[in-house]
Amino acid sequence: MRAISLILALCLVHSCWCWALRTPLGTALRSNAAAAAARSHAWSRGLSMVAPAGDVSERALDIKVGPLKRECLPLTTGVSMEVLSQLPSRRSDPRAKHLPPLLFIHGSYHGAWCWAEHWMPFLAGKGYETYSISLRGTSGTPAPAAAEGEPPVKSVKASEHVADLRAFMDAALPGRRPLLVAHSFGGLIVMQLLAALPDPRAALSGAAVFCSVPPSGNGPMAGRFLRERPIAAIKILVGFVLKLATQWQWLARDLFFDRALPQEDLSRYMKHFKADSQIGLDLKDLSPVLPSKSADADGRAPWLALAPPIMVAGAEKDYIVDERGVMDTAEFMGTQPEMIPLAPHDVMLGPQYVLGVSRLLSWLESQEFSRTAPAAPAR
Repeated sequence: MRAISLILALCLVHSCWCWALRTPLGTALRSNAAAAAARSHAWSRGLSMVAPAGDVSERALDIKVGPLKRECLPLTTGVSMEVLSQLPSRRSDPRAKHLPPLLFIHGSYHGAWCWAEHWMPFLAGKGYETYSISLRGTSGTPAPAAAEGEPPVKSVKASEHVADLRAFMDAALPGRRPLLVAHSFGGLIVMQLLAALPDPRAALSGAAVFCSVPPSGNGPMAGRFLRERPIAAIKILVGFVLKLATQWQWLARDLFFDRALPQEDLSRYMKHFKADSQIGLDLKDLSPVLPSKSADADGRAPWLALAPPIMVAGAEKDYIVDERGVMDTAEFMGTQPEMIPLAPHDVMLGPQYVLGVSRLLSWLESQEFSRTAPAAPAR
């Protein structure tokens, strides 16, 4: 009880401090200091700070795409996987035939729904077929019931997620070489998948991970937070371990979003968080098979020689994954990290969604498949 009381007291103190900083003077001081510190720190560590994308949000509002569709696809792994899809409205567009389908993979507390809010319709309007799946153990893809006499399923292994992902690609996108777009814990699953595939480049057109859990897992990052950001460490602990981010709105906002997110959206997202966090990840099973365990002497993945194009990006205002974590992921995956300015952890949700999706689109358009595709017809 003393530990819980201390945690609650520290969170209360921090909340009061945050309230003080939200006064006009406090907001100005915090904004200026944070921006200067972020620019200085990013420059010193070699991170690329990507500039915001101008009028992309206005152009996105006028995009016409096909309807969002939902289905439950039975897989050979024993689950019935929830799949959301949104395709270009012009199926005859010659450009779409040359572009790989985009397959979105969510992180903890989330499901396929989080990509359908903004990123899927935006990118479908750019000619990409978009698909988002709900991982095993979420409300959209329940874990299979335990066998008779066995205890109820309370956790899912990372290897099960990888097996489900491979089964989905074989069933829904055979021979299509999808490009994976992952967030948070989904990034770790992508690393595990790349290690499991005999020839990643033959199976995938690329991979883009945003705010990913580092290849060493959350352990080293949690240690840094305890030393350097103890209040943040406590809030992350009570948010995820005690699952209070599904109950306390201020905590969910601090961890995942920013002050610009409308209250009604926060309430709606938290209902999803609660539904999609009932079954957790088997951390005991994950620890000995973390991607970093197979890294070479330089900290790089052993499959890089066979890897497709890879993008690694973090968010400047991410409360959960720090810059060091982003750099560790980029180093492991053999690429240069980027930081999206002003964006919180959930880069795909809220008013700031355009900052991340516009950067993803720029990266997609720099790839060979985009450069060789026919120009999109005039609207």
